[in-house]
Amino acid sequence: MTNLIKRVAGGVGPPKDRRWDVPFVGLAAVPRIVIFTDRADATYCATFHYPLRHLQAKGSVDFAVMSSAGVRSSLSRTAVRGFARDLVASAAPRAVIFSRYATPFGVELLDAFRLHDVPVFYYCDDDLLNLPQALGEGVLATHGSSQVLHARRACLGAADGILVSTPHLGTVLNAQFPAQRIEVLLYPPYLGSLVKRASRPSGSAGDRAVTIGYMGSKGHQRDLQIAVPALEDLMERLPAIRFETFGTIAMPDALHRFGGRVAAHGPRGSYGEFLQTLYDLRWDVGLAPLADNAFNRCRSPIKILEYTACDIPTVASDMSVYRPVLESGGGLLAADHAWGAALERAVTDPQLRGACLDRVRETCAGRFGLSDVAAGIMSALHLNQPNGGRLQCSGIS
Repeated sequence: MTNLIKRVAGGVGPPKDRRWDVPFVGLAAVPRIVIFTDRADATYCATFHYPLRHLQAKGSVDFAVMSSAGVRSSLSRTAVRGFARDLVASAAPRAVIFSRYATPFGVELLDAFRLHDVPVFYYCDDDLLNLPQALGEGVLATHGSSQVLHARRACLGAADGILVSTPHLGTVLNAQFPAQRIEVLLYPPYLGSLVKRASRPSGSAGDRAVTIGYMGSKGHQRDLQIAVPALEDLMERLPAIRFETFGTIAMPDALHRFGGRVAAHGPRGSYGEFLQTLYDLRWDVGLAPLADNAFNRCRSPIKILEYTACDIPTVASDMSVYRPVLESGGGLLAADHAWGAALERAVTDPQLRGACLDRVRETCAGRFGLSDVAAGIMSALHLNQPNGGRLQCSGIS
């Protein structure tokens, strides 16, 4: 885990203490933030790592990160209070963030920092207390056990504030924790600058194969299935069409019959490697099907921003998650019954794909700039004034 974060961190350097996945770099006279994260995954990297590293490079904040694996290997329940006391004495953190963190010792860590008047904020990018069975056994085993749910619910209720990725998720959590102050972060950041670009050949569907792709985790298997009938029909009628997956998502069984025209690419070790690989796959169209249900309506449009960062135009489900980003013409929105028509337009019209990509790139860069996302985090933590004063944020009371 430490090696993973060191690659993502891009020069932060070796940890000064074996507990830390990302250590403080030692900036003086700046606010310091401590983050406990369940895993060093895309959620942590996109939400906090790159925005805070952006501020760190400007000399305006320092931060340190410890994953659940780091806590498990380094602390015991009886050592939590001493750990927090020593950290407050040595680093004087101005805020602690739990990024989906619950176990081990989530409640104990929260209580220990609050004993020293360090505010603790809990971050969610999903409705983590109400996980649908469709996410699969692996996700439910990690996030849906009674121990994790109990600790997460206690932390959400006791934290000094809840940070969320979307206004809709904020509304959902406000109903569950009406006494809490909930802050909506600007999320996700547009990270097109992370990708090393190369020239690409031009062409049309008539003179080269067109590749449709889907990137995602195995928890999205049922979402991907929404587009499978349209993919089958299109691949049967247009022999030049290919389909690929990227990530832990499995290739749908119905598409194996296309043999060499389908391919599955496994996950990569760091978020930066993930984005670069996604770019290097050179997909012509990226899919973002999403079942319209209570859990999915809490999601963010991160898939659109990741595709766009890698120069991939998107065909997405026509629902509230994606509509605000794509409705200005930056992509094709498809109702569940209209995937076939949307996909056929996308694969047969390269000019349309180019125009859509240009529009959504402008939207992503204008609305989700890294500086704006980073400033939003500091505002939500009330760290953007020298005296620590509270600003009026986009909160839900």
